Amino acid sequence: MFAPSNVASMPNITMQALNKLNEIDARGVSYGSHKYWTFGPGWKVNEIPNFKQNPIGRVWAYLKNKFEFMKGVFWADILMLHWDIDSFSALYIRLLRKKTYIEWIGSDIRIPEYVFAHNPYYKLTWECGEWDYMTESTIKSNTIQKRFHSINATPTVCPEISLFLNPIYFPNYISFFQRIDLNNYKPNYIKNKIPILVHTPSATGAKGTKYVRVAIENLKKKNFEFEYIEIHNKTRQESLDAIASCDIFIDQFIVGSYGLATCEAMAMGKPVLCYLMPPVVERLPANCAIINTNIDNLESTIEAYLLDEHKRTAVGKLSRAFVEKYHDADKIAIDLLALYKKELNLL
Repeated sequence: MFAPSNVASMPNITMQALNKLNEIDARGVSYGSHKYWTFGPGWKVNEIPNFKQNPIGRVWAYLKNKFEFMKGVFWADILMLHWDIDSFSALYIRLLRKKTYIEWIGSDIRIPEYVFAHNPYYKLTWECGEWDYMTESTIKSNTIQKRFHSINATPTVCPEISLFLNPIYFPNYISFFQRIDLNNYKPNYIKNKIPILVHTPSATGAKGTKYVRVAIENLKKKNFEFEYIEIHNKTRQESLDAIASCDIFIDQFIVGSYGLATCEAMAMGKPVLCYLMPPVVERLPANCAIINTNIDNLESTIEAYLLDEHKRTAVGKLSRAFVEKYHDADKIAIDLLALYKKELNLL
């Protein structure tokens, strides 16, 4: 069972890939939804009314979700949890002695002080109050991790998030890359006569959008011929359509790692500009195709790729190969199934 939410659609992507396999039945329970989340078959989604507008409905949604969660925990052999759970849920899982995995993907356990030491752009953005997730803290991270340690959960995390695991609670973890359904993304090594650059910030502070805009304006002053498309507060499909048509995808330059937007653009065969801080680079494969770019050299990097169509195509092909090897949900589902079988002594 996947619960208690479908954050970033990662649980759903994993769940649907697992359900393609004949030996597993995966289901999900989510407390609420989001305009950027995608739900496939097998989910029970309990929408959350606004408390002021509908206090009784809000309480009912909470109780209904708690019931569905408890029923799912009782049913499942394996729990795949995301983000966080409350103390009551932790006690219930502990009493039933369910094998539990926890996958964190970002601000749930990110530790600002650690990132400050390795990423000056994150530190600057935080100090300016422009970071979009100011609830991140060491206390929050340790509180969440301690709760999952209490139920003997095993972290299954991507390279960036492994940096924030507290070794007191989790001396060991399992490394899994973030994943996408590659069947939904066809490579398109496009060569527009006038290059199209796309930036799709869900959170402008975290993505470093203001620096992207400065670089774009400076390139326009140099009379470079290109089209810049920025997608914000629009539908997920509009973002995907824009990425599919672009020559260069410009992602994020503050957090120091990459997420699903980068994976999706790479799957479509796009050269992707994104900032990766040194500790993340150390944990990535040497053949990582992301063009590691920071806000100090962003303008010159865009300029170099605007001038070289062949370089754009070559990196785009490397991008597709990279996600095929490391981010394919179907391949990762096979690895997860093997993990579950080993845990349940079915091998």
